[in-house]
Amino acid sequence: MKVFWGAPGTGKTTKAISILADAVEEGRSISYDTFRRNMAKDALYRLLDVVHLSKEERRYISTTHSICFHLLGLKKKDVLTYEGFKKFCENEGLTITLKEYELTQPIPEIDTYDTSGGAFLSLYNNCVNCMIPFDEYEKLPSYMLPAPSRFFDALWLLKNFPKLAERYEQFKQEHRKVDFSDMLRFVYEDELSINSDVHISDETHDKTPLQYAIFKMWTQNCDEVYCCLDFNQRIYSFWGTNLTPLHELESEEIEVLRVSFRLGREQYAYARRILHSQKTPEIECKNSVIIEEQRNFLPALRNLASSTTSIMLLARTKYQLEHIAYLLDAEGIPIVGDPRFSWSSKELKLLSALRNLKEPSNPFRLLDEEESELLLKALSADAFSMEKTRIRRGKIQPLPLTARFLQLLRRDPLKLESFILKSYLKDPTRVLKALATSYNPVKLLTIHGSKGLEADYVFLFDGITRRIQQSIMFKEEFENEQRVWYVGVTRARKKLIIIRSFFPPALSIPFLPSPQEVITHASR
Repeated sequence: MKVFWGAPGTGKTTKAISILADAVEEGRSISYDTFRRNMAKDALYRLLDVVHLSKEERRYISTTHSICFHLLGLKKKDVLTYEGFKKFCENEGLTITLKEYELTQPIPEIDTYDTSGGAFLSLYNNCVNCMIPFDEYEKLPSYMLPAPSRFFDALWLLKNFPKLAERYEQFKQEHRKVDFSDMLRFVYEDELSINSDVHISDETHDKTPLQYAIFKMWTQNCDEVYCCLDFNQRIYSFWGTNLTPLHELESEEIEVLRVSFRLGREQYAYARRILHSQKTPEIECKNSVIIEEQRNFLPALRNLASSTTSIMLLARTKYQLEHIAYLLDAEGIPIVGDPRFSWSSKELKLLSALRNLKEPSNPFRLLDEEESELLLKALSADAFSMEKTRIRRGKIQPLPLTARFLQLLRRDPLKLESFILKSYLKDPTRVLKALATSYNPVKLLTIHGSKGLEADYVFLFDGITRRIQQSIMFKEEFENEQRVWYVGVTRARKKLIIIRSFFPPALSIPFLPSPQEVITHASR
């Protein structure tokens, strides 16, 4: 086994793709697992750019859960959703608060830890992922147990947890459903393996004990095994990731990737200062990244959102994102990223199509296929004079719009825009508001959600919640929180803007220093 340790931007995934592509060219079978879907998709697309993979082979370039899903022969209907889990909670007298769109999400995609139902599910998943029997839950670290809050009685939950877990298992069996933890456990218990010649594990630092046990089972007969990781990006301790597998990996052959093409020198110095005593590699930073501090983010965001599409806004929790999303909607700035606040693809396409139609510089501007299709469906065939579209292989080709169409649009644009939008959307308010601006969509994410991503401009909000402030009294959680902010400050490619004291009451972060102090020291 060989381990690649790389700081952000050092090309861990690029290294993995190169190894996999060479193996395919040599006629060997390959597999690749990672923790998050966006990383798996990126790896697959990049691999398909250089080699051909069959449909079956592509299934093994995915997340650990997705590969388990395939090995078990499951279908989407077999996976328990929050709608089903809500019924279990109602039967057991547990509380859970969900929005309508969350009911169809698979378990455990939604954060609901501040309710008794959410706390139960968190404790259940922690036991499964740490391979600890339900009646021995006290063996879990203290920070992985539910803390008392005004929403539920944590002591009652702990006392009744073993029986609740047993009834939850029965509930799933009766309804013939599995959740994400079941996928991992069943694959491990049934010893279902991939049997590839070359296997690469990306983000190995995020594996729980159960996931690491599956990884070892999958790779016991492989000719070559590689792990791509960064010990300093291990930020999921609350899900059960721990250092035991990583200590084992430290005894393997480790190659440190020494050049980062994303990070700037001052930026990396700032990130290392956040980690304080935790081990970080010496690397060469090829980029130059500006670090600033502000209190009001909107003026800078307005300027940037009008000229660039590479902007990311990061906050520590989803509760904080809600406040930011409200302000972005009020400004008419489209949002992508976190599913709770992100615009739908339909909203974004309609906005793009209508903006393209209003572009005066090109009266015969071409819309792309999706934009053309949306407008054709929204408008009656003879409502406006349009050139005929050509149908090729069942797809609508880009649609040239005549001057008459644009004339009618400009004569009464609000009426036409409103008509098109109401044909598709229950509430077109925010799209109509965005049409009055030139803002590009911005990514709105938690720091955890941004892992593996990057942007030219990153706004990092420094607030934490009281619950986090209490949890960092534990050494492991304090170090985990340091790594969370390390991830946050290393997402920027051009400028990192730290927004101070934005959330009232602003709780202090004891390890996020003044950038100027660090930059001055790094420049000496």
